[in-house]
Amino acid sequence: MIKDLLKNAKTYYNLSENIRIGLEWLEKTDLKNLEDGKYQIQDDVIYANIQTIKTKPKEEKKWEVHRKYIDIQYMIKGEELIGVTDSENCTTCIEYDSEKDLEFYDINANEEFFELQSGQLWPAGE
Repeated sequence: MIKDLLKNAKTYYNLSENIRIGLEWLEKTDLKNLEDGKYQIQDDVIYANIQTIKTKPKEEKKWEVHRKYIDIQYMIKGEELIGVTDSENCTTCIEYDSEKDLEFYDINANEEFFELQSGQLWPAGE
């Protein structure tokens, strides 16, 4: 887990080539003027989903897991609570969908929450 400011993105280029490409795209793109939608960055391997959402209370949210992709969460504006826990604290509530690369969990214990604020990023995966 990494929580940092976008201005420090170069620090994380060495994590993987795909993360570097994603971070460079975030750095050079005028994100505040993009419409919501999916933006292809490199083939079907790297893409961005721009979403305007109203965060639900944490009691109403399901925890998501990806097996193929890693999310780089970036907060363009606003703030959101990001939750993490160890996998042994989880129980599957919606089975893995390989086409969407998505599985949902209920958390049984020991979750931690961090606030992601405007200008911060969070590369996160399974």
